[in-house]
Amino acid sequence: SLVALCSLLLLKPIRDAGAYLAFKLVLRPLGRNLLAVQQCWHRARGHECPVLYADLDAAGGAHWLPTPPKQLHGSVRCVCISDTHLLHRSLKLPDGDVLIHCGDVLLNSRSADAESLASLAEFNSWLAEQMHPHKLLVAGNHDGALAAVGKDQAQRLLTSCIYLQ
Repeated sequence: SLVALCSLLLLKPIRDAGAYLAFKLVLRPLGRNLLAVQQCWHRARGHECPVLYADLDAAGGAHWLPTPPKQLHGSVRCVCISDTHLLHRSLKLPDGDVLIHCGDVLLNSRSADAESLASLAEFNSWLAEQMHPHKLLVAGNHDGALAAVGKDQAQRLLTSCIYLQ
């Protein structure tokens, strides 16, 4: 598919100026637009973003549930998300005590360019709007801007969460 082709092309190292321009001017915007179109298509057909709820039993086994399990008194509910690729505003998150983003906030960032930093600032604003009392972020392989600025600067950019390098 075109999405798979774009993903494959985005993962290959860029070695010359022509390939860099093709990536910057065509493939990167196309990838963002394909994700948005795909999401709109699913919503138009009445499909929500898939959410899996897991409950652990006494033996340590996980069971998939259609809705969040009842929260027991004194327990901690963790909401884990990942691979949002700039589409975090489309999520409908369940309530919880801890929100953990497990990487790939950005689409495909390799450096701390202005676009990536602006996207991180917007993500930080979205995080601030979430009702979870505790929020954690672990950078993914598409979050190169965070690696480029370093742990301390990343934490200064992401004031709404704890950044775990």
